[in-house]
Amino acid sequence: MSDNQLITKSNVLIQQSVDELNRREQYLMAILLSEFKAANPKATCLAEMQTDTITIKLTEFINYLGLNKDSGRNIENYKNTIAHFQSRAFFVWLDDKYANRTPMFSNIQIPKHWVDDGVPFDEKEYDVNFKFHEIFIENLLCSSNFTELFKRSIIHLKSEKAIKLYQLLKSHAAKEFDTTYSVSDLRLRLGMTSKSYDRFCDFYKRGIAEPIKEINNNTEICVRAVKKHSPKDKRIIESITFKIRNQAEKKVWWEYDYPKVKLTDDEYREVSKWVYPVHHKQLVKELQEKLDEGVDIRNHYKWLNGRYKNKLESAQTRLF
Repeated sequence: MSDNQLITKSNVLIQQSVDELNRREQYLMAILLSEFKAANPKATCLAEMQTDTITIKLTEFINYLGLNKDSGRNIENYKNTIAHFQSRAFFVWLDDKYANRTPMFSNIQIPKHWVDDGVPFDEKEYDVNFKFHEIFIENLLCSSNFTELFKRSIIHLKSEKAIKLYQLLKSHAAKEFDTTYSVSDLRLRLGMTSKSYDRFCDFYKRGIAEPIKEINNNTEICVRAVKKHSPKDKRIIESITFKIRNQAEKKVWWEYDYPKVKLTDDEYREVSKWVYPVHHKQLVKELQEKLDEGVDIRNHYKWLNGRYKNKLESAQTRLF
């Protein structure tokens, strides 16, 4: 599965829904949605779908959710994790009158051996099947306005709040550069309605400032937040305006910070995709420092590409 795969979500699903998944579960959903897109590349409605069920290897499922394969209670752990995931795999979408809670999956099939904890089995031989709910698919596909999300961006974000905020802001990035949400709406969408976030400073740090830092360092967009005070009481922040920039505008920021690094637009777009195992900003900073020291580097893209490939090969070697 390539990290460059795109996940297509309708803007209605992103902007008018709330999900309850944690970070690992968000990763699993990213995988399932990217595979759904790959299996139904031209579908815009239910009638055009090739399949509503996605199959992944049990070993992949274990890795995505970070499960411990050496616990000695594997089957019980897997069953509990599936049950927990299914219980949280709902999306809450808002209309004018109600908050509607709809399951993402109509069925999840697990190996039948799991019903008997005493039967040993080899994880490599089994699959888990996820069948998407029709209402979820309709919200996912059947819309004239949709957003394409990079799977790699979701995978490299470390917090569930950053993942949720990234999806929400990316849905606006294609059309507009500024979008405003009330603080109460953001609390709901980011799952931060508990008393532990009653103080605005706590909510803003954990739900806005830290996720934006992650988004700016690990995705294809840059975001800046501007607090808006209540006209009745200047001590109260009632809304936040997000200023969103996509790759084209992001280059302006890059050229300001690293003026000696010269890339063509095509080279810039390619370099901007690099987020793992080293973020492109780190490599560009290294190149800027070399140039500041007077090192003669003629082809800047070639130097960056060589450094990135070395880092990637080293990371792959460590994995195996």
